[in-house]
Amino acid sequence: MSSAISLPVSPTITHNTQIHASTVDTSSPSDRHQDPWILSRMATASDIDKVFTKALSEAGNFCNKDRLDECIEMARALLADKSISRHQRMKALMLLASTLGDWEDANNCHVEAETLWRVHRRSHPEREDAELDMYMDELREFIDEVGVELERTKNGDYELANDVDDNIAAHEVSSSYMECM
Repeated sequence: MSSAISLPVSPTITHNTQIHASTVDTSSPSDRHQDPWILSRMATASDIDKVFTKALSEAGNFCNKDRLDECIEMARALLADKSISRHQRMKALMLLASTLGDWEDANNCHVEAETLWRVHRRSHPEREDAELDMYMDELREFIDEVGVELERTKNGDYELANDVDDNIAAHEVSSSYMECM
C-alpha cells in the first residue's frame, strides 16, 4: 500500500492557551526543542500544532523515500503522544494505514480515523467555518482513498502489474497533498 504520501495541513490553532507541565522537566535545553512530548508541556497550542505538522511531514517524507520502517515508527510515536490533536491524529492514522503491510492493522487505523472524522464533524457541522470545511473535505478525500485501497486489497487478489499502475496514479493524486504541507 505504499505510494507517495502527503497529508492536508490543518488550520493553525489561533488561541494562545498555555499548556502546563504536570511533571518536572529534567531534559537539557537542546532536547526540549526536539521532543514533542516535552514541548507540549511548555508551549502554546499553536506551537504544538506546528511541531506535530512538521513531524507528520517528516514521516510522510520517509514514506515517499520508501523508508517505511522509519515512517511507521514516527507515526506510531505521534499517535502515542497524548498531546496530539484530533486533526493530527487522523492524519497520522491515515499515514500509518497507507504504509502498514498488515491489512488488519491498516484497516483498524482507517476505522479509527473514520470514527474521529465523524465525531469531529458532529461537533463542527459543515458551513460553520469555511477553512475547517476545506480541511475536513481534504481529510475526507484521503480517508476515502485509503478506504478504497483497503477494499481493493482486502482479499489479496490483485495483480502486481495493475498495482504498479494504481500506485503511479495514487502518487500523482497524493502529490497534490504534499504541496499543502
